[in-house]
Amino acid sequence: MPLTKDRIAVLDGLRGFSIVLVIAGHLAGTRGFPLRENQVSAALALLGVRVFFVISGFLITQILLNEVGESGTVNLGRFYFRRTLRIFVPYYAFLFAMFALERVGVILVGPNDFAAAATYTSNYNPHAAWQLAHTWSLSVEEQFYLLWPAALALLGRKRAFGIVVLAIVGLPLVRIGMWKFAPALRDGIGHRFETCADSLATGCLLAAARGWLSERSWYTRIARSPAAVVVTGLVLASVVLDNHPRMAFAFGWSFQNVGIAFVIDACLRDASGGLGWLLTTAPAVAIGRMSYSIYLWQQLFLDRQSTSLMCRFPFNLVAVAATAVFSYRVVELGSLALRQRWEPRLFRARATAQSSPPDVAVAQQ
Repeated sequence: MPLTKDRIAVLDGLRGFSIVLVIAGHLAGTRGFPLRENQVSAALALLGVRVFFVISGFLITQILLNEVGESGTVNLGRFYFRRTLRIFVPYYAFLFAMFALERVGVILVGPNDFAAAATYTSNYNPHAAWQLAHTWSLSVEEQFYLLWPAALALLGRKRAFGIVVLAIVGLPLVRIGMWKFAPALRDGIGHRFETCADSLATGCLLAAARGWLSERSWYTRIARSPAAVVVTGLVLASVVLDNHPRMAFAFGWSFQNVGIAFVIDACLRDASGGLGWLLTTAPAVAIGRMSYSIYLWQQLFLDRQSTSLMCRFPFNLVAVAATAVFSYRVVELGSLALRQRWEPRLFRARATAQSSPPDVAVAQQ
């Protein structure tokens, strides 16, 4: 498997694919872009976020299981320290910039929207201003980071993964129940943690099950076949189910979660074939590495209601790229450099990178 400075190239490529889905979904309806916003474009953007969720669940769980296997426990202090410098610094830099733009009248964002974004509760604020509306997914991830390592550390592996399985099986029922019996909450389905955490849980289960799957010859044959390409096509096609909410809530999103997990595993097992080769090309990897910064800033320039030149296609794509490159190189890499400098001083244990297996590197997170 091709590695690049301790990163998994194929997973960077998958991140690149997912952010392209988000950008494509958000571009629809912007001025100058030939396609209008519709349910399919919205579903593609949501699918892109779902890919992020499954990857995050998988990687975080793999890192935690590696630590448990080596030391018998999870160092929660170190985990949250790493998350702080990996996630918080670029995120709050973005929020500060949005606050400054709001103060000078460039954008219109309410104080409640800033409060929800700053406290990672935007997924319970369904009518946020467009510039901060995408922070719902970052809120879901942060809530996962808060809950899952603590659950694994305090409950133990068996009970924690029992909760994971319960989430995968039960959350489709929660979505259906909310749709049928709580109409006032329908706008939050797919954004509220209790209606979308099964995507993260599916990634968690993949991390735990890979060893078991490796012992099943029938599975490894399938995983090393062109099945990943077929499954990717089926997952993309399944976005049409979003036109039928009850089918999407009950089956469609769960199918996407499992399909994404299969593609992740198949590509990790054979990164040189078909889809894996495509995902490890230089453009895909480069986009994937910058996917966090791209996701943070794209919303500002993909505003369908704005008449600004910076929100008009193709200038908006140029603005997204330029801002993301600056954010990645200055803010993200600067923050990661601080983490690498301070982590050994604060935590005497060996760096997680030394205990990670060859195909799961800490630099991914």
